[in-house]
Amino acid sequence: MSVAPPAAGSSAVGPSAAEQNVGAGGVASVADLLRRAAADRPESNAVLTPRGRAGDPARDYDCLTFAQLDAAADRFAAALASRGVRPGDRVALMVRPGGRFATAVFGTLRAGAAAVLIDPGLGVRGVLRCLREVSPIGFVGEPIAVVAARAIGRLGGVQVWASAGAAVPGAVGWERFLSFGAKGFVPPTVEPTDAAAVIFTSGSTGPAKGVAYEHRMFLAQIEQLRAGYDLPPGEVDVPAFPLFALFDVGLSATMIVPRMHPSKPAQVRPEEILGPIREHGATRAFGSPALWNRVLKYAVDRGETLPSVSALLSAGAPVSPQTHEWARAVLPAGAQLHTPYGATEALPVCTTGTDEVLGETAAKTRAGAGTCVGRPFPGVTLRIIQEEQGPIDRIGQVRDLPAGEIGEVVVSGPAVTREYVGSPEQTRRAKIADDDAPNGVWHRMGDVGYLDDRGRFWFCGRQAHVVRSEAGPIYPVRGEAVLNEHAAVKRTAIVGVGPVGAQRPVVIVECESGRRTATLRDELRERAATTDVIGPVAAVLFRRTLPTDVRHNTKIDRAALAVWASKALASPLRRRITRA
Repeated sequence: MSVAPPAAGSSAVGPSAAEQNVGAGGVASVADLLRRAAADRPESNAVLTPRGRAGDPARDYDCLTFAQLDAAADRFAAALASRGVRPGDRVALMVRPGGRFATAVFGTLRAGAAAVLIDPGLGVRGVLRCLREVSPIGFVGEPIAVVAARAIGRLGGVQVWASAGAAVPGAVGWERFLSFGAKGFVPPTVEPTDAAAVIFTSGSTGPAKGVAYEHRMFLAQIEQLRAGYDLPPGEVDVPAFPLFALFDVGLSATMIVPRMHPSKPAQVRPEEILGPIREHGATRAFGSPALWNRVLKYAVDRGETLPSVSALLSAGAPVSPQTHEWARAVLPAGAQLHTPYGATEALPVCTTGTDEVLGETAAKTRAGAGTCVGRPFPGVTLRIIQEEQGPIDRIGQVRDLPAGEIGEVVVSGPAVTREYVGSPEQTRRAKIADDDAPNGVWHRMGDVGYLDDRGRFWFCGRQAHVVRSEAGPIYPVRGEAVLNEHAAVKRTAIVGVGPVGAQRPVVIVECESGRRTATLRDELRERAATTDVIGPVAAVLFRRTLPTDVRHNTKIDRAALAVWASKALASPLRRRITRA
């Protein structure tokens, strides 16, 4: 079954509003949108970067207006060109969120180069592996990142080294680098189909992959967010994800960078989000479910509200009904916690909000129906097809499933990416060719779920995490929601041990503090056995914490837990291990 976008006048395969406007009015890239914002709102703040460290009681900011950011991007682009960077070259950016990051991103785009963006949470080895895969010609990073890359990176192809702070051996400092640009620099002509960026996936289900973005794809994302959430110019955003610099500037919004570690949202100090919202009258904010679980509960416990906010956004993993209940208590009437669904390769895809979740879908989620992530954005088409383990060469090979039947998720739209950099086999496995689709491909999300009779997509988990038992597939996200309703449980993970087709489900539990007991184990075993979305389990094991992804701190690493569970069940010290 497929779902076309609900917006009037949209088409499953026709051009989106973003595609119709690409190239019109001189807009071929997001950097052109910055130029437009600088002309329309020159003195308005574009980026506010906090000074000091997280936890400092006084919040002070370095401010860049749209005019200043536009001029800084020009200087950065001119500096790249003066050092030999040409259109199509790749420049790695490892700059902490803030004004310099925005300058580097927009300057790279304006130079016609492709920005390489890698999550530092992957660790030194992971980051360096990604860099070697894409062979950048330039590297601009924080001083410590430059030193590490030069010392152990084996990045012989890098010809341009610059520090986002003070000069370090082999790399010039920030201000000197910006001085290299020739006055009167004229940016090269950029086409919408030119390479704009390489953005790496989080690596939550395997090694991180470099996703190739074209300029038109960023423009389409901005247009979809604008249309899907009715975002006018002049809003104030507090985003806990660095890449939102592209979206906020493209939407002519002021971005307030929170004082937090971008790879540790689950450890954020709630006041580093709530404080800027209150002080600057922010109208929206973005964060992972782990961040909002912490921040919204903190606000509810203290009886605080956020009267200026019209929308919160959360992505990266399913958002629990409890989080939506906290949002309703904190936000003003009519405001929503929106939960856009998507992936690095295809974003955004679907969206839903607090009213819909608490009005209807939360009860079904708690009963094991999966997580409803809503309807497709305008211009996006979503299909549920019969699961395939190998590549699918053409869209004509797929079989659509009827409403209510769980299958594999594939999507098409103007923001859907076409390939992974340097990984033709990964591209072949993840993309399905279709000459009639926007960008010529469908993306296989790697997720499983179903469409209901109202055209909403219900997420049931990652395809790689499905437990393939003799009795049939067990979808972790469905069963975990049932078990998580136990008062002593913080969260659970269902994994399979044994050979595919004969796997046995194992429940791994992270409890509320001090509540691990034999009685709880028996109660969860009984609860699993009596629900048709799980059934009898091989074991119930306890862990102090469940491992999660480095980007959002929310996606449970079920692959690692499956290995751990297999070893635990095979160990002669099983009794001690299961109490770990």
